[in-house]
Amino acid sequence: GYDFVQLEQRKWSGCIFWVSAKIQATGYAPFSHLRMRLAFYVSSIAKLDRQDLIVCNNVESLPIGLYLKRKWGCRLLADLHEYAAAGHRHAAKRDRAIRLCRDCFPHIDQALTVSHGLEKLYKDDFSLDCKVVPNVPYRHPGPHSPCCVDRPPFRMVCHGICAAGRGLLELLELAALLENSWSLTLMLVPPESNRGSTTYDLIVGRAAALKNVEIRPPVPADQVVSEISKYDAGVYLMPGDSLNKIHAMPNKFYDFIQAGLAVFVGPDLLEMAEFVSSNSCGLVCEAHSPTSMASLLASIDSERLLALKAGSRATAAQWCHEVHEDRLLDYALTLCRPESSAG
Repeated sequence: GYDFVQLEQRKWSGCIFWVSAKIQATGYAPFSHLRMRLAFYVSSIAKLDRQDLIVCNNVESLPIGLYLKRKWGCRLLADLHEYAAAGHRHAAKRDRAIRLCRDCFPHIDQALTVSHGLEKLYKDDFSLDCKVVPNVPYRHPGPHSPCCVDRPPFRMVCHGICAAGRGLLELLELAALLENSWSLTLMLVPPESNRGSTTYDLIVGRAAALKNVEIRPPVPADQVVSEISKYDAGVYLMPGDSLNKIHAMPNKFYDFIQAGLAVFVGPDLLEMAEFVSSNSCGLVCEAHSPTSMASLLASIDSERLLALKAGSRATAAQWCHEVHEDRLLDYALTLCRPESSAG
């Protein structure tokens, strides 16, 4: 079984878990290069009993993970959801992330990531071998809503955090171009701070002027797939302006699949584009633009949409938590075995 004990979480913290032989997870351990904060936290975690496996879910938490590994003589697993050496606005942050990768990666025992593109980047740039374990939701048995078989408008949906750079304004442009043939529902999580409020207010204001756009309150995470299964398509118009976006395979994408939606993406989101093409569960527009996506969606009829939705439902059986959980636990348990002594 699993026993979870959570320490205090702080805004500036990196997330770290350490795990006992029972796979007992505990903690949110902050990492900061400010020595006073680091020393304060190390003094508190030093009182913990020895654990057998430490799991760090970002590069910033690896220094504390390595500290605990040496203290306890245990194993360290890095769960890398993004490519740590990219996506930083400031050169100093990028350089610090690269130094952390070079300094810490030789000492970890196993690394995971979420896409094959990220796996290749870590291998090419840091000689780090990663196992690919996707962030997938639980299996959704249905029911799945059929599309409007007789005639449009078809229904597309997008959910998640409202933030700049996620293609939300482009989705509104898309909806404006498809006013009579498609509707758009946005289920957005408002920003927690004022930093993102400008984007959210802009989205709400522009959506109010479009009769085929609805903004709905977000639902709890465990209800997302069931809720969006009432729609016909999930659309991703996020710009591929960074390595992490180009190789992204986010939770939201797999939510679309589990919900049995046709998935439409831009061509610069390489990993997602390859997935929908190879699994016959969606289509890729010719260029990253609302105009190109509008041309693609305008060409879709009920028969084609039903076929793509059926493709998603068939694919969903392979891309769910129940299938991939055993792989993740197997990696953890293998590291916890006594014969897997710490290096």
